[in-house]
Amino acid sequence: MVTIDPDAGIRTPAVSRTMVRDFGSRIGVYATPARTGTIRIGDS
Repeated sequence: MVTIDPDAGIRTPAVSRTMVRDFGSRIGVYATPARTGTIRIGDS
């Protein structure tokens, strides 16, 4: 989560408020799948 400092584990809600104010809650995530396959309802 963007509101949690990964090193200290401290929540900083101001980060989320800034994202909403400056970017209209639009953010992106870059990821690479661990393996290919089909995602179905109920998968975990």
